[in-house]
Amino acid sequence: MDLSFDTKLRPTLGFQVFNFMMEKVNFRIFDAPGQEKLRDTWYDTKLNPQAIVYVIDLTSSNEIQQIAKKEFDRIVEFYITNTPNKKMPILILGNKIDLKPDKDLLLNDIFWNVGDLNYHFGYCSAKTMEGIKENLGWIFAEFIKNQI
Repeated sequence: MDLSFDTKLRPTLGFQVFNFMMEKVNFRIFDAPGQEKLRDTWYDTKLNPQAIVYVIDLTSSNEIQQIAKKEFDRIVEFYITNTPNKKMPILILGNKIDLKPDKDLLLNDIFWNVGDLNYHFGYCSAKTMEGIKENLGWIFAEFIKNQI
């Protein structure tokens, strides 16, 4: 998997699907847009995810962070609470760490009550690639553990 930075990196504007192989395991990633008018694309039973990476912009306003938490709760209810997928790994990924936000305050304040989920708080920069490999390593290990 190529983890080099693309200088043309832009926010997700539509639903995208990526396939890749890591350590002889095939992965399909659904990159869903965060814009309000497109969020309903997140909730499709045909997607059937086996892991979730939920990305939040660490530099966003408090209002946007609260909306992000509500959407996260909705995702958990749709894909985990009301299904047999109780151990599905969830990576809550704070992006834009390169801009030096108060990362601990933000993720801990926003996602303080995630219950008994199999989750991990991670931090990264899509721009510099800081934290990407380590965080994907966690979710990969959890995914493999749940497959055994």
